[in-house]
Amino acid sequence: GALRRLQGIIKGGANLLPSFMPLMATILKEPVGAQCLDLRSSVVKEASNCIIFLSQVLGESLEPLTDHFFDVLFKLAATANKVMAECGVVAMKEMLNHSKVNRGVSRVLEMVTSKSTPQRQSAAEFLGVILAHGDRYRSTGTLERYVDQIEAALRNGLGDSAPGVRQASRSAYWDFAALWQERGDRFLNSLEPQAKRLVVDCLP
Repeated sequence: GALRRLQGIIKGGANLLPSFMPLMATILKEPVGAQCLDLRSSVVKEASNCIIFLSQVLGESLEPLTDHFFDVLFKLAATANKVMAECGVVAMKEMLNHSKVNRGVSRVLEMVTSKSTPQRQSAAEFLGVILAHGDRYRSTGTLERYVDQIEAALRNGLGDSAPGVRQASRSAYWDFAALWQERGDRFLNSLEPQAKRLVVDCLP
């Protein structure tokens, strides 16, 4: 289909043309995003794979489109259909691994208090990927603006009722501490001994 053709022309070097990203931003991003929210799982999987491909090939050049794709993948990750939700989670992680989002940080922080356990786990994992690539956000100060909320999200995650959320939060802590060492040390030392031990056991 059209998404495969898009990937094909990129493999052929179309992304190297000066007109490619403006074309993506004005004409192609909406159709790709819309297919992520299709009711057919096969279409959703293909669209999610397309965003994964774009993320891997374009890297940080994808940034003009990441907020748009974040919005659709965020909705997809929160859907009740587990197969479709997993497509959204995988594509989101891949995009966050290769580029940065601007509006998305606050949305992830809102999601950590969801009543849905899968959504809280996804949020904790997304936050971990964002923190792992925190240096990307230095120039804009995006993470610094949310540092209090990020710390609160980690604290909530470490005390979550779901093991997956706790585990993702433990891993994310170390990237938090790498970005803000003194604050990270205070945070770790404020934990109960058992919780602190479990975090230390996750040291990469």
